[in-house]
Amino acid sequence: MKMNKLRISLIIFTVFSSVLFLLSFCSQKDNAPKPVQSALLNPSYKNSIQTIIIQTPESLLTMRNENDVWLCEKQGIFTFADKKTVNNLIANLTKIRSMYKISDTIEAKIDLNLTEDSASIITVIDDSGKPATKIYFGDSDTLTARINLRSEKSRICWETADDFSPYLKTDLDFWTIPEIFFAIKEPVNLKISDANLHTLLSLRHGKIYPSTQLPPGVQKERTFELKGPLNTKQIVEFYSLNTPERKDYFYIQHINDEEFMNNAIYELSGWTYNRLTALLP
Repeated sequence: MKMNKLRISLIIFTVFSSVLFLLSFCSQKDNAPKPVQSALLNPSYKNSIQTIIIQTPESLLTMRNENDVWLCEKQGIFTFADKKTVNNLIANLTKIRSMYKISDTIEAKIDLNLTEDSASIITVIDDSGKPATKIYFGDSDTLTARINLRSEKSRICWETADDFSPYLKTDLDFWTIPEIFFAIKEPVNLKISDANLHTLLSLRHGKIYPSTQLPPGVQKERTFELKGPLNTKQIVEFYSLNTPERKDYFYIQHINDEEFMNNAIYELSGWTYNRLTALLP
């Protein structure tokens, strides 16, 4: 009889504890801060962006839109930015997202690495030359998948879903168009099969050489020219450098008679070079 009373008492205690826990959880949920629905960049700017500047405490990278072609520059090296990657960043900036307020104190900006000297900063300039937004990005949390941020004109620190970390880079290799032959999609001067053309246009370069001058001792291997409609063309000059360990390859390119400044030197693997020479006559 005593055992039954004890069992009933334990059941009642468990039920009571569970009810208290649920009530506490619901109360916390009701008191939780409500997210603000907003975009980091007004979507009306989406089609009028002229320049995007990405800045870290160590370096700075600038991307500029010229007639729907994105040019990328860092420390005097100019190349072509991958339009798809740039558009992904713009989509993240202009989409309506949930923003959670963290703090509005100066101390919070310092603690969350949201100052001029500690943050990764994205500045967007419209086609009138005026800044459309300047966002400071700080620490990210892998557990919550959120990143801290603030705008230049506000003292409030926020956190939001972290779909920005991949784009907070000033690395030319990340932003540049990866394919070697990208400017001419349907060359009129090549007599190769559709399958070989697809393979050719899919070949990718390696890293961008950290100088605008070819390394000493290079030898020119050959030049390829792809011609497209309306007198468009892409000329690619390939070079090699023999070292005791291997043979390195590089190339420079000229697009449409230098309509856009492009002084980058691209490294190339031996496998890729041999593959393209086998595809092109």
